Amino acid sequence: MSAVLRITEPDGRSWEKQLVPGALFSIGRAKENDIVLNDRRVSRRHAHITSTGNTFNIVDGSIENGEVKRSVNHVFVNGSPMLEKPLEQGDIVIIGESKLEFVQKAPPQVSYSPQEMQISIPPIAAPKAAPAFVASATRSAPAATSVPRAVDYDDNPLGQTQMKYVQTQLQKSKAAWKVMANEVTVMPTKVLGGSYFTYDGWQGYPQEREELLTYIRDNSIPDVVFVTGDIHTFITGDVRTNMGDGDTVAIELVGGSVTSQGLGESDVDGGAGVVIKGNDANPNTPPALIEALRGINPWVKAADFDHHGFAKVTATQTGFDCTLVRLQTIKQRSKATLPPGSDYAVHIARGQKSLFA
Repeated sequence: MSAVLRITEPDGRSWEKQLVPGALFSIGRAKENDIVLNDRRVSRRHAHITSTGNTFNIVDGSIENGEVKRSVNHVFVNGSPMLEKPLEQGDIVIIGESKLEFVQKAPPQVSYSPQEMQISIPPIAAPKAAPAFVASATRSAPAATSVPRAVDYDDNPLGQTQMKYVQTQLQKSKAAWKVMANEVTVMPTKVLGGSYFTYDGWQGYPQEREELLTYIRDNSIPDVVFVTGDIHTFITGDVRTNMGDGDTVAIELVGGSVTSQGLGESDVDGGAGVVIKGNDANPNTPPALIEALRGINPWVKAADFDHHGFAKVTATQTGFDCTLVRLQTIKQRSKATLPPGSDYAVHIARGQKSLFA
């Protein structure tokens, strides 16, 4: 028995995906998934669908190193969060802001006359044993010999076990610099109208963010530096409690991408119905727009949506120096870089919490 997912993405685009028994279908924002959702609230590898016989199962998370790593924003079926669930006719799955309706199709009923039923069937060789795990036709995967172990994240990015571990390590560390590496920014990102750019990050979990930052503040833990990547943008600024309206506790340095598409190369939702138009061939975000966004994100010291490159850090007992190396262009072969200036060549002294000091 086959089935389809009727998918509606946030921009209104609708399409269908045929589900085949015996195959595994990965779901996420990354292009290598079997079902790719153009939805900023969907994780890169958010969920997957398995099947047993004619039953299809939605599973929150992706299989990594034999374990199921749960998503940050969860999977909802008919309005309720689900880690795993057999799908039934008409089930509505919500992933991010995308809707996936499950429709199961029974094979057509065919009737035969008595004459048509009188057929001879030649002997058929016994089939070879099927593997225990079968990927979709477009991708291959090793056979699985056991059910992956699920890893639960307590409905937030860290979970209490990991939160306590991080707090303990920060408290007892004797290192000159406590470097906290992130995929997404700890600084919140607001857009026009006062809404947030996305919730797939720390700003989507304000309680846990506040728990971590107030712990750093209340325990007077010095010289914490957040270093962040994976958002394809150069940003420097201060990390503050209360979603940016509170106390400054640390500095954050965000490195751009080497080649992956940046914000200036794609259309971006600027909030309040404003779309910031990108230009992949010649990214050139208006400085006035950057200043407008900095006005509603006053913790940001500098931001560059248009250039690519990397960050170079030299840390000593007395200082933390970071140069955000920005190439003039990657559209043609070149080694030319932009002058860093004070905004993109950052020196942090021991005990310094703010770039605005």
